[in-house]
Amino acid sequence: MKKIWLIVVGAVLTLATLAGILFGVKACNAKKNTKNGIQYTVQYLEKEYRSGESLVIRVRGYSDKELTAVKYTIDNGTETEFTVTKYKTSAADKKNGKGANCIDTGAEVIDISKLTGDTHLMTIYIYEGENRTSLGTYTFKIVS
Repeated sequence: MKKIWLIVVGAVLTLATLAGILFGVKACNAKKNTKNGIQYTVQYLEKEYRSGESLVIRVRGYSDKELTAVKYTIDNGTETEFTVTKYKTSAADKKNGKGANCIDTGAEVIDISKLTGDTHLMTIYIYEGENRTSLGTYTFKIVS
């Protein structure tokens, strides 16, 4: 009887470990896209925010050309520049097909408390010098 319990406990622990690894890997993998030779990820955006909440976002881009800025607009308003960190890509990242240069916003908090309870559009741009590439338009909703 003791052996059966040990086998059952071992099987449960093994399944729990495998499920944890699977969900951990899925959570860490952000959606990766490529536009105009720029590989990028956009993380943490949600489809819905409560009135008074802040929007959290992270944008990271890789290119063989030098990336100079990351900006966004909400509802086609004024372009606002993110604070960014620029660095050379590691050898391991280059081996995985990423460009030689990286630009990263880190986790940025954007105050959206003045937006009304409606659907809004956020467009994200990445710059290589004066050349602007739209990384996409994302929709989110404010609910009360």
